[in-house]
Amino acid sequence: MNSIFKKVREKLIKQNRLKRYFIYAVGEIILVVIGILIALQVNNKNELRKKHDLEMKFISNIKSDLQSESNDLKNIIERRKSKALSAQNMASYHAKGEVDTLKNYYTNFANVLYWEVHHPNDKTFRELINSGNLSLIQSKAIKRNLLEMESQYNQIQELREHTKHDYEMFFIRNIKISSIFQLQ
Repeated sequence: MNSIFKKVREKLIKQNRLKRYFIYAVGEIILVVIGILIALQVNNKNELRKKHDLEMKFISNIKSDLQSESNDLKNIIERRKSKALSAQNMASYHAKGEVDTLKNYYTNFANVLYWEVHHPNDKTFRELINSGNLSLIQSKAIKRNLLEMESQYNQIQELREHTKHDYEMFFIRNIKISSIFQLQ
């Protein structure tokens, strides 16, 4: 392609047709500019596609994290129901003043005392925040919900710490009181 333009240029210069050469040169410049603009357009579309693909990857991973979180929370609810049943059994042992079997007593006692820790599954959200890629998410509603979710996780963590402290204090106090009564 370059050789064709070069031959045309040389021919016009040899024929001393300056006006035609000037028009030809302007045309060539316009073609180069148009080529650059097309290349920029293609590049911009490619960059937008890459950003969109990355956004969809993050959204898909967030969805996966939320599904995993939902399953984890369902399991915690079931374990808490079991813990509540064990607490009822322990209360009935205390009310009756007798235990049906030592194994059941220890099983219920251990179930009530066990404090499970729940760690939210927010890896993708953390990655979005730490990498500065939260701006990739175009939907304002999704961004707002993610930030609200983070706030709720923080509130749950504070409540969990407070509950754990109360839980530990209740058992420590009751175990100390029980041991004092048993010693007398």
